[in-house]
Amino acid sequence: MQIQQLRYFVTLVEKKSFTAAAHEFFISQSALSQQIKALEKELEVALVQRQGRSFDITPAGKLLFHKVQTILSELDSLTSQVQRVNRNLGTSLRLGLLSSMDKDALPEKLKELVCDYIGFELHIIYGSHEELYDLFSNGTLNAFISDSTRLQDSESFSKQALFATRLQVELPRQVELPHRGKHRLKLNLSELTSRNYTFYIVCESEHLLEEQAHLNELLGTDCTFVDTASIAEGRKLILQNPNSALIFDRSLMRGDLSTHSKLKCYTLQNHGKTIKRPMCCYARKNIGIPEINELCAIILSLGCKDHEGSLPHLELLEQESSNPLPNHNTGTGPNYAQGPLIY
Repeated sequence: MQIQQLRYFVTLVEKKSFTAAAHEFFISQSALSQQIKALEKELEVALVQRQGRSFDITPAGKLLFHKVQTILSELDSLTSQVQRVNRNLGTSLRLGLLSSMDKDALPEKLKELVCDYIGFELHIIYGSHEELYDLFSNGTLNAFISDSTRLQDSESFSKQALFATRLQVELPRQVELPHRGKHRLKLNLSELTSRNYTFYIVCESEHLLEEQAHLNELLGTDCTFVDTASIAEGRKLILQNPNSALIFDRSLMRGDLSTHSKLKCYTLQNHGKTIKRPMCCYARKNIGIPEINELCAIILSLGCKDHEGSLPHLELLEQESSNPLPNHNTGTGPNYAQGPLIY
């Protein structure tokens, strides 16, 4: 069975005419008819019931038509992707990730997937939201991942919504707080903030004030936070101090998503509503839409599964790639569409 024969058959069904279908492929009507007969002979079924100059599609033909449409569409998509990967080989993509994201297993896995599925040689730069935006503005970064609530609208760059992550808090198991749920525990924010706790967040020391301001805005609180280098380090700290809590979002590749046996993990809520952090990918407009879509698909695949194969709390956001896009709140940035993609 030849792919071209399948294309002939699909077009014949769509055009409902041997003449029109043959014209589509710049071949004679008799040549098209011979190809359809050859396909029928190989399948050992009648696909077309001929009635003089007209014809009907048999039940077997209808089944083949519907199945082959999907196959040909996927084949065309695969062909485009293979050509795109080959075309992009040798091209560098500079991607910014938040400094709280995983620096161990993530970089190599992300580089491997981007090379295999897009063809780009990926270079990852970590930083705070402010640092990533500045690097994006001056052309050092081609794209970066950040919280969508921290940018205002702009038409200077493209945006692809990724997912919303639920904010989590971990406490020593011996600490009892009023909560909801048996397996997926839910804790109201007021139950946490009403106690004189030390709150740890994963970030670098120099970014603490910036992250503290953003987290207080997200939570609607006025808390003081203490930085910790990683989730693992934060867990050690709260095990040593029962009057403390580790707040983080199980978002894009944060690293270890399992909960320590001596800790309890709660989903944070405010007045019964889960607190979420929406994540987006921002990219310069000189990166092709197929490449951006593929990059976001890779990020979603990594963001939705940890090393044990279980699913963290992620919710897909509605795509906004065609809308005017957020800009930094300090003003309108330069025209990113003019910047180069290759080093």
